[in-house]
Amino acid sequence: MRCIKCGRKANKGRRHPCRHCGGKVISVSNKMLRVCQLFAEAGFNVSRAEIGAYTAMGVGYNVTSICVYFDEVYPREVFVGLPEAFLYEDRQGGESRVRHNPHSSMYRALMQDEQTREQSMISLLAGFMDDKDIEAMQAVGKLLGGVHA
Repeated sequence: MRCIKCGRKANKGRRHPCRHCGGKVISVSNKMLRVCQLFAEAGFNVSRAEIGAYTAMGVGYNVTSICVYFDEVYPREVFVGLPEAFLYEDRQGGESRVRHNPHSSMYRALMQDEQTREQSMISLLAGFMDDKDIEAMQAVGKLLGGVHA
């Protein structure tokens, strides 16, 4: 559990707000904190982030799983330009997520060792957010019903 605003650790089970800065406390690892901060700075309501690895049946290789979850569903247009190694999904109950896409050729090109693949995937997602015009993203989200400033 870390504060998405200041990055400080919070007590396990503690949700809102951070006792240091008043920011939102979410379940996120150090590795994924910066990506979540970038989404939050752009106005996304981030609820948690996960990173891990598993062996996918029928795929023939280990999969690095990266997911950033949101407490809201956002218009798909906000995610135009998302690297092919990721996809955006609406989920039940008003939740949505950006997650890895193990079937993409870009993802399969990242077949280094697990640690290098993790770093590459995180860099891709952070790069996507770094390259975004946040004001334009928020304008599209507001127009279509989603991202808040």
